[in-house]
Parts: sequence; structure tokens; C-alpha cells
Amino acid sequence: MSDDVSPNAVATSLCEHGFSRVVAELDDSFVKVAKVRSSLAWRSHENEEQAVMLNEGEAFAAPKGVRRNPIASDECHVMPIERKSTLHTGREVTAHARRLAEQLRSV
Repeated sequence: MSDDVSPNAVATSLCEHGFSRVVAELDDSFVKVAKVRSSLAWRSHENEEQAVMLNEGEAFAAPKGVRRNPIASDECHVMPIERKSTLHTGREVTAHARRLAEQLRSV
């Protein structure tokens, strides 16, 4: 991974919506970027559910255990920060789930 990275350039270069790429590491976490449009996929990290509306430039820290499904009516870029041990779609097995090796691959 290089030291200089443009999260926007990486997200723009992605061919698939909902597929994240690791752009940086921070202690025990990965910083990822993805391009989202429409419904992404349910991600289950246990127990809770909550609706949150974000506008451009806003951030939300999802508490541990929140089941979520990112949705965007127009294409947007997101930057999740997740522990390295977090599976791409959590315990939900979907067609959108990607292995870590795919997320670490250079664009």
C-alpha cells in the first residue's frame, strides 16, 4: 500500500458498486472506500437496527452489533473504517461478500 492515496480516485476507479477496497491501515483497522448506488447488501454484525440518513460530507459511527444496509439513490462514495477481523458482510452470506484478499488488491 502506498503512503499517498486519493480515496475518491480509488472509489471512482472501482467497476463494481458495493465492493470496497482497502486504502490504508490504522492499528487494528482497515480504511476502505467503495462506490454505492441502490441497495448494497445487508450486513449483520449482531442484534440492533437503526435508520440513519447521511448527506455528503457527513459521517456515522455504527455501534458494534448494528445490522445495516447502505442505500444511495444516486451513486456516492463511502469510506468505512472496520477492524481487520470484520468480514465484508459480517455474518450475512450474500453475493456481494468479498474476501479480504480481493479488498486488498491494487486498483
